[in-house]
Amino acid sequence: MHIDGKFLGEISHLGRIYSLKFVGNVPWAGLPEVNQPAGSPGRVVKFECKTGKVIGHLDVSEVRGLHSVEQMPSGEPLTTLETQVLWFRAK
Repeated sequence: MHIDGKFLGEISHLGRIYSLKFVGNVPWAGLPEVNQPAGSPGRVVKFECKTGKVIGHLDVSEVRGLHSVEQMPSGEPLTTLETQVLWFRAK
């Protein structure tokens, strides 16, 4: 299959990304800390598409998570942790 499109750029400083979710034009990603082995704790980050600048993040201290990122209609992010779902609520 051939898909036509225009290359818009690359964001290379985030490291290994396990999951990506766009909510409107805002991307969220689940990723471990940079230079850590697979399965390490990490973060769910919200970043700007054009610059790659991280504009918010949630720490996920549990291992083997971050393979899915979703967002509730209320705006609260979710991620998976093996057979569980982590739901982050605003304080």
